Amino acid sequence: DKDLIASGAILAGVPFANAGAVAYEALWLLLPSVLDQGHSVIHDSPCYWPKIEDTGRAIAARRRARYEMVEVTADPDIVESRLATRQALESNPVGRPTALRPGMYRPSTPHLVLDSSRRHANELAEAAVAWLRESASAAEPSTSLPLAREVGRGGRGVRV
Repeated sequence: DKDLIASGAILAGVPFANAGAVAYEALWLLLPSVLDQGHSVIHDSPCYWPKIEDTGRAIAARRRARYEMVEVTADPDIVESRLATRQALESNPVGRPTALRPGMYRPSTPHLVLDSSRRHANELAEAAVAWLRESASAAEPSTSLPLAREVGRGGRGVRV
């Protein structure tokens, strides 16, 4: 979870503005290690920057792991309500961006989109697992090694 690592960096004295980059670099070192141990990986992170998806895909490819992306969405009012009532971490921004900043993007590669505003968390997990199993059965045998998934936000995909 990028926010946990970024929050740890902030608590250790890394400036807020640099904590996200530190967290991504730490995750990109951890992901191959976990995959090499034979485990599946869920990289829980927004995916607004091309480098995030590109690096995740490259790590998966080097480890011969499948890479799948799952986007979790919700109505903006529900997102705001959830953010206002959760226990915030040091790395959580105070305000939400209303538009993409220069360089940000929405992934256009095929991926699953789950609307969390209308479903229970267990339903979302079941839908994601079913989709991942379905995509695995369509995969070539050489790509059916440990599963690498990135949960992100943005783009278009299969809506469930």
